[in-house]
Amino acid sequence: GHVRHLLVDEYQDTNLVQHALLKHMALDGKEFAIDSLCAVGDEDQSIYSWRGATVANIMNFKKDFKNTQTVTIETNYRSVQP
Repeated sequence: GHVRHLLVDEYQDTNLVQHALLKHMALDGKEFAIDSLCAVGDEDQSIYSWRGATVANIMNFKKDFKNTQTVTIETNYRSVQP
């Protein structure tokens, strides 16, 4: 078989090569070549610019991957009060 679903976590910390690789894996031209793509990230938590990460990847995600939906999680479930 072939890869049909992709999930990328911490997308705000990807670099240009990783972004290009994801486009190559997920798209055929500008159309999706896979069944699903999920990228998780927070543009306010990018910490790896010193190793080539660019927050522009997550900021431009909807432009590079058309017909995607953004799901925003407003509650911080990692550090809630008991």
